Amino acid sequence: MLAFLTVLFKVSPMQPYIGLFWDESHLWGILVYHFLKHSRAKFVPITAKEIAAGKLNDLKPQWLIVPGGWASLKFKKLGSEGQQEIKNFLTKGGNYLGFCGGAGLASSSPNSLGLCPLKRKEFKQRLPNFSGDIWCKVFSLDRELLFPVWWPSQFEWESHHPHLEVLATYQRPGTDFWVSDLKLEDLNPGELKKWENLYAINLDPLLLTEEPCIIRGDFGKGKYILSYPHLETPNSPQANTYLQQLLALSPAFIPDLDFFSSTPKNTFLGHWKKQLLDLIALGEAHFLLFKRRKWLLAWRRGIPGSFFNFLLALMSFLEDVPENFLTDEQKQKIEALSQKFLHLSTRFILKERYLLSKTPSTPIASSNSEQQKLKKYLFGSFPGYGGIYGELINLLDELALAKACLETSQNLLQ
Repeated sequence: MLAFLTVLFKVSPMQPYIGLFWDESHLWGILVYHFLKHSRAKFVPITAKEIAAGKLNDLKPQWLIVPGGWASLKFKKLGSEGQQEIKNFLTKGGNYLGFCGGAGLASSSPNSLGLCPLKRKEFKQRLPNFSGDIWCKVFSLDRELLFPVWWPSQFEWESHHPHLEVLATYQRPGTDFWVSDLKLEDLNPGELKKWENLYAINLDPLLLTEEPCIIRGDFGKGKYILSYPHLETPNSPQANTYLQQLLALSPAFIPDLDFFSSTPKNTFLGHWKKQLLDLIALGEAHFLLFKRRKWLLAWRRGIPGSFFNFLLALMSFLEDVPENFLTDEQKQKIEALSQKFLHLSTRFILKERYLLSKTPSTPIASSNSEQQKLKKYLFGSFPGYGGIYGELINLLDELALAKACLETSQNLLQ
């Protein structure tokens, strides 16, 4: 299939220049960074603050790529000036590519840019918390390709939109497809309704059949492509090659990422990554966390596993920086926050193991009021994040941005 796609796609002799929107992306930003790096793309990270200051107009990239993450937090980070600058960028002929939360940011839902007339589908109407591989019909190829999805929203598509082009629609789940914390192929279809009653959410993937998942539209002289599938997912050849075609990049294999087995060059960050892996191992021992892919955790419903995954992603991204990359002040802050976070997270995991044996928690709240207070102190309020985790992830994210800026500036000089 990869060879077929490579022959079919026409690749531009000139690699496009790409801006990678960094803020509030964390793991998802690292996946896009990994994809662009191994596609040998010319790209630079760009922050919300820089966009608000007019840097998009200065850089004039062909594409602005917005990774996944909370759309509302990206919107807030941009502020009114940054929001307008992105609209100006497209009005003048720039192109926008948004994945998952980046797609939601472009929608017409509240706290979004309104580039696209569609809104995000209401929670009760959609299939929440689905993830993994799903077969999608790609109309330009008249073929079905296997695309990965990671807990996306859905487009509210209730009427005809003549100015929007559907590039792909969902068809049927692949073998690694989960609804909430349930692997679909392990479920008896006749029992799915019982699980829906227990979880009080939709779990039937038939809700996705033929639904648009990648769309394209115009805004001013520019265009946008919004994709709920994460086409940048490592080691997903059909998705990766299709994304390279959309961006006019030369075909290249995107290798897997491995956050669990590595040899850190930075001993300080390596130590704290080891402590985090020990915490994850504790969660595994109590059947609350699981290694799903080399870069991805799975978790029992109600466990804030994504936050552990995001910390692991950033620590892995930073583990090869020189020892002097961090200042003494940054080390002190990371050490203090990590110690506190790991200690309280250990308490949280052990208590949650007991509570889940009695009354299930949900992603919104723990079943126990005291546990919910600890959860809020550790991770902040849902949706979004905060607490000790928020301080730690933002500090690591600043360092990851500094590393990314150094690496891409060297790349552009080559």
